[in-house]
Amino acid sequence: PDVIAQTKQALANVGAVLAAGGCRWRDVVRLQTFLTSAADIPDFMKARQEVFPACFPDGVYPPNTLLVVSRLVKPELRVEIEAMAVRPARAGAKTKTAARRKAVRRRARR
Repeated sequence: PDVIAQTKQALANVGAVLAAGGCRWRDVVRLQTFLTSAADIPDFMKARQEVFPACFPDGVYPPNTLLVVSRLVKPELRVEIEAMAVRPARAGAKTKTAARRKAVRRRARR
């Protein structure tokens, strides 16, 4: 497949992993893209312009580092995308720090 198709598939894969981890696109704080040729940058950008508005409806995109590498693990791949996301705290979930503070207060009252 061409770079546009591979980019769209890679972004769909990232979206699936985000969902499986309890995250959404808005939780992404950083992207890192690897291309095997600088000549593929325009097609990568075209695919990104087609996909990102649905992923980031507010138009605010996370930073994206774009690297051109000699090859990827599978020779037929021309694009790889990594995403780093911060999962939001679940409603009603106590953080470990809050739980520790509460335990310390209980012990102090005794």
